[in-house]
Amino acid sequence: MEENNNNKVFQKEMGKGWSLFVLGAILLLAGTIPPILKLAVFYPPHLAGGFGILIMGWGVAILARFGLARKNAGSVKRAMIEENDERLVLIRSRAGNDAFLLSIPATSIGLLLYSAITRGNPEPDYFWYYMVFMTLLPIVVYIVRMSKYAKQY
Repeated sequence: MEENNNNKVFQKEMGKGWSLFVLGAILLLAGTIPPILKLAVFYPPHLAGGFGILIMGWGVAILARFGLARKNAGSVKRAMIEENDERLVLIRSRAGNDAFLLSIPATSIGLLLYSAITRGNPEPDYFWYYMVFMTLLPIVVYIVRMSKYAKQY
């Protein structure tokens, strides 16, 4: 039964990896073909290409991790044990918490500096809205997850 469950997880992760890879490739093509053919498009091609590279890389990482595990069945079990090892979970949680605590002041300072530099600009600045969103998003996620985990454990 456990082998069947491991196989389902493996297939699900491989499917996710391939889906991300294909989506990234489509976005990368959508970002590179219009400028080459000098086509007018309704989106910024460089942005689509950048997201394509990011998403493709994410897919490749998943495929590499589980593709290598396919060759050695013992490594799949070992990887699943490591994912749930209490010591490693604590280490990852502490590292993530430290990264969060560092990212909040860093993005806040960046937002303040950017606001000071672009002060007086009459046009709407969408990057400023993005910076505000990226400053608030981790805080909101942190608060929501802390309350969820406090109830759960």
